[in-house]
Amino acid sequence: SQAHPWGSNYAGHFLTEAKKLGYAVPDHLWTQWLNYESNAANLWTREASAAQYVPDVGPVDAALEQAYRLFVLADAGQPELGAMNRLREQTVKGAAAWFLAGAYALAGQPEAGQALIQAAGTAVPNYQETGGTFGSQARDQAILLSTSTVLGDWGTAADLEKSVAVSLGKDQWQSTQTIGWEILALGQFFDKQPQDSNLSWKVDTGTVSTGKSALPVVTQKLDPTAASLTVTNVGTAPFTPRVLVTAVPLIGQDSAMSNGVSLSLDYMSNGSEVDFTKPLPLGQDILITATVTNNTSAEVDQIALDELMPTGWEISNARLTGGKTAMSSFGNTPQDSFFSPIRKSRQHPLFDYQDIRDDRILTYFSLRSGETKIFQFLVNNTYQGQFYLPSVRVHAMYDAGFSATVPGQWISIAATGSP
Repeated sequence: SQAHPWGSNYAGHFLTEAKKLGYAVPDHLWTQWLNYESNAANLWTREASAAQYVPDVGPVDAALEQAYRLFVLADAGQPELGAMNRLREQTVKGAAAWFLAGAYALAGQPEAGQALIQAAGTAVPNYQETGGTFGSQARDQAILLSTSTVLGDWGTAADLEKSVAVSLGKDQWQSTQTIGWEILALGQFFDKQPQDSNLSWKVDTGTVSTGKSALPVVTQKLDPTAASLTVTNVGTAPFTPRVLVTAVPLIGQDSAMSNGVSLSLDYMSNGSEVDFTKPLPLGQDILITATVTNNTSAEVDQIALDELMPTGWEISNARLTGGKTAMSSFGNTPQDSFFSPIRKSRQHPLFDYQDIRDDRILTYFSLRSGETKIFQFLVNNTYQGQFYLPSVRVHAMYDAGFSATVPGQWISIAATGSP
């Protein structure tokens, strides 16, 4: 396996914050991570990192990756000043500049980073990564809020807090990377506010309830049958309410959908298409073929194909017999000339990871622009009865605008022998 640079920084950041809050972090894990990151920080060069390619991720933002590493090391109490000085001598922009400035502040040299943030400013471009650093405009704004809090730049932090709070409260999809950074940054900001800034509120859903908390983030369950909701701030500290509603579609009420990617499914047995309108014979083998095509003009990474099986089927796991579980076919794939030298030099695998369980197969992969990948799986009609074949979904885990769904259906397995 190959270490993911940004993932290593992110996981170490989590461990660092947990350790500072008093949670038990195993010493061997902590020490090994510190050694790995310190070594990576001192060996880092822009030239080598700019060409680095992580499977299913693509070229990473080298300066941002290194600046985050240096920030986390400083936060962990082990700043690498030599590596910090070398990076400062280069061109560092945007969130990378703020990370580096924050590293200097944590290392006890806040003045060294002031020129960096003055040149960088707080403007963040509107973008969305499906791999690499998993970045977005909202994620980077949260990074700026976090580092400005570390720097004690309260004017900048107060302005960014409003933007981050609004982003977190929007009724729109956000990646776990973005949400994680927004919650962390807001928590750090409010944790530094005066101690008398407790939250006080009143909620009216037909029944009035009140609450008070010194925590920066509070969760309160609401009556889902309430006809209306009113939230009133009865304290002096400002806060931003956010209502989250989640639901699961009822069986049989899901619908087909395609956005940026197409997904088709074929079910074959003995060379013929399976007819789900008729009872299926017990013991029958069925070959499932899932065809996925990227219809966008960009490469998309971190794609998941979720295939859940009805309880009447058993998955034939060819790994147990030394065979291949998924077979591939490529079509409508652009020529190599469309890709960078980095992409040309790398073998493009069918998938990067596949999780085969008793009732589902989860496959993770990437798709170039216009590329088609075909996945095949073998199942068997093992149990008699009526079962629901769940919907099958393919989606980019870091871009909700790239997804497709084939709706589910009822199937019946009769008490007859194999055809």
